[in-house]
Amino acid sequence: MRPWSFRGLLILLTVGLVLATVVALEVSTYAQLRRLSREEARARAAREAARVLERFDGRLPLQPPVSPTALQEEVALWSSDHTRHPLAARLVLAQEIEARFAEERAGLWREALAGAAGDSILPGSGDAQAVAPLRGADGEVLAVVEVTIASTEVLRPVRRFLARTARTAAIVVAVALLLSILLGRRLARPVAELARRAAAMGEGDLRSPLPLEGGLELRALAGSLDQMRRERAAAEGELAGKRDELAAVLGGIAEGVYAVDRDRRVLYLNPPAARMLGVDAVSAVGRFCGELLRPRAELGVLPCEERCPILEARFRGPTRVMERLGMPGSASGERTVVLRSSPPAAGIQVQVMRDESAVEAAHRARDLVVADLAHELQTPLAAQAAALELLRDRLGESDPELAVLAASAESGTMRLRRLIDNLLESIRIESGQVSLRKLPVELDEVLEEASEMTRPLLGQRRQELESTLPFPLPALVGDPQRLVQVFVNLLSNASKFAP
Repeated sequence: MRPWSFRGLLILLTVGLVLATVVALEVSTYAQLRRLSREEARARAAREAARVLERFDGRLPLQPPVSPTALQEEVALWSSDHTRHPLAARLVLAQEIEARFAEERAGLWREALAGAAGDSILPGSGDAQAVAPLRGADGEVLAVVEVTIASTEVLRPVRRFLARTARTAAIVVAVALLLSILLGRRLARPVAELARRAAAMGEGDLRSPLPLEGGLELRALAGSLDQMRRERAAAEGELAGKRDELAAVLGGIAEGVYAVDRDRRVLYLNPPAARMLGVDAVSAVGRFCGELLRPRAELGVLPCEERCPILEARFRGPTRVMERLGMPGSASGERTVVLRSSPPAAGIQVQVMRDESAVEAAHRARDLVVADLAHELQTPLAAQAAALELLRDRLGESDPELAVLAASAESGTMRLRRLIDNLLESIRIESGQVSLRKLPVELDEVLEEASEMTRPLLGQRRQELESTLPFPLPALVGDPQRLVQVFVNLLSNASKFAP
């Protein structure tokens, strides 16, 4: 539904007030005129009845005893002279009154028979009626004069008034409508112009000033809106400057920065992030961040579905994770990045993304070199350890000094092998190639093997290992080789820091 304009409302209000005033005056005047017309009709009927009485001088020219025939002749003679439109005058004999007239007239007729004149308005027809008694020579009421004025004659002045009033009201309404149109156009023009400029200001036009036209109130309103326009223009100018500064800062850093809302939809993407992801910064706004980053699934589960760094930062504070993102256009098909997520502020959450692909490639190259070197060292160390063990066994009691030297060399070889094993294990852990076997484990065998491997080290430092195990030992499931390595590391550290 289209809203009313200011000019339309003004015209409608003016015409409505004029119509209401005219109608109220007409209703009030009509009621008073109707009442006066009825009173005038009653008075006129009474005057006509009085004229009849003057003709007869208040008495019939008959002496009692009056014969009905003589009375009827007198009535007929009188009626021929006094019945004319719109007046109706007649003479009714006293003996006919009770039998001929209805109950609503009985009161007025009874008063006339009692010798009193009267007048009234008939309820049904609205006619004005007046009655007057005519007496005989002896003063007895012989007949009653009735004068009736029709209702059409009674209300004729009212109808003339209504016709004149309708013409006057039409003229008044037409004049009021014309004046309201002219006045509304004059008053509505500055209001419409102010509304148009306010709408333009709401759409972003803050350069054009608002017109200061109209009355005092309208000028005050326009002045307030223009002041608000200037303040908003200044604030938007300052905001645009800060936005440009922020865009320059974010565009000059090497890391990619993007912001998301509560639904993890992108609100902002700086140029490095757009280049890193291979997307357009403008078209990326509004898209789900998982569609842009394309993270690789781990164990069949996408990071967006479980352990999302954005969601974790909302509840646990700042987070830092490393993810592999799918890059169809790159040579390797993926990119390794480090994501740092901050908690949300004002409904916006910022993520900083650093490309670690080159670093990751360097780490992989380093790990390959170290792994190859470790494998190359394992073979001679294994042969050296076997030779030292054989030498130590053959020397026995024959040459204690050489046996001590052989034990020392064997201990150094064992430490070197353990360092190489730990280095290979750390490389496997960093590359995600760690695999654990689940086998039944005899804990006493694991401890015995670890003790045998650390015995040369303990003997060199003149340390002894005592172990007390409960019986029976619980059944375990695990990786025996990893468990032996764990106990060897524990015993080596204990030997290192023991007296």
